[in-house]
Amino acid sequence: MSRPDFVKINANDDKLEYTLVTPAPRTVNADIPLPKTPTKKPAVEATPTLSIEDATADFTIACNGGNIKAHKSILVASCPYFARMFRFDGKEATINKVSLEDVSRRILKYTLDFMYIGRYALPLGDNIPLTGFCNHARASFERDLLRARILKRKCAAAGKVLAPAHLLPHIHVYALADYFDMADLKAFARQGVKDVLHVYWNDKRIKLRNALDLAFSTTPDEDRGVRQPLIDILFAHPGLWVDDGDVRSWLEEHPDIFEEVDRDKGRDEYAVPADVL
Repeated sequence: MSRPDFVKINANDDKLEYTLVTPAPRTVNADIPLPKTPTKKPAVEATPTLSIEDATADFTIACNGGNIKAHKSILVASCPYFARMFRFDGKEATINKVSLEDVSRRILKYTLDFMYIGRYALPLGDNIPLTGFCNHARASFERDLLRARILKRKCAAAGKVLAPAHLLPHIHVYALADYFDMADLKAFARQGVKDVLHVYWNDKRIKLRNALDLAFSTTPDEDRGVRQPLIDILFAHPGLWVDDGDVRSWLEEHPDIFEEVDRDKGRDEYAVPADVL
């Protein structure tokens, strides 16, 4: 993904109405705090009828899979990346188009939805019951709910709609949100990764090796946001990698990560982060 062609600010341009937004500092080796509510107010309350690719859209984003038309007002109000772009007199602001060829149209659409309506949710999935005790901590609990009831622990993902297929898109969205300097969206995507791993850690459909490849290749080394949940789930469930397989081979290719996963600690419920179990 190439950075936009920022040149210099034209201070004499009286048509320039956008505000420069300074990007928030990256969170290093720490959890990104999740906003208090799962939604936020739309970025531009005065124009609630605007929607992606409607007739009034005035900016084009070229991505992998085609173009998406959006509104400068929404982009500027919701995303520091675009706020900076339109504040500076670069070619993207002049031609009203930016190229993000490494970003899939689907992932960009999820991200734009968050900018427009302030809600982040991937489509389809299973409803995680609000009632009952969590049976996701151990594989045996899925077959024996009585044992799950002994711990009397409510599921951390209760009330959410999740699917194994959500894991990779959450990581993609996290990486794009980092590029866009959207801290709130990063927090929601990270929580999505944690929720999917909590419920479906033993489900091959999450494509764990692919998730490891993606998380460790698309995020900066100092950003542990989606890397740490993957490390934690492997530490909590050594059965995922102790035998030969694609996850084991990935860890052997990344000995520094393997060392984190194979820490010399007990793996009972007290040694593992509580939100992983």
